[in-house]
Amino acid sequence: MAKTLYTYAVYKGAEKVTTYALGYADAASIADWAKEGVAYCSAAKLMVGTNGNFLPNGTATRSMGAQVLMNIDSAAKAAAAAKTAA
Repeated sequence: MAKTLYTYAVYKGAEKVTTYALGYADAASIADWAKEGVAYCSAAKLMVGTNGNFLPNGTATRSMGAQVLMNIDSAAKAAAAAKTAA
């Protein structure tokens, strides 16, 4: 999910992640191809993990998916407000 969100964000103009340090206890379990996406989603507060873990091998629940959508909505509103204020 993180990689998909990141790829779309870059497509829409977000800067690519070039450096990152993942602070999750299970960061070593995150696949190399997904790390940029996890870094982007973590920095953007779209996905924040659970109890210090990202749970890359876990299954997202409906409530987790709903929270991600709420976080995307909040980020979009904040970006729109900043654009209007500028």
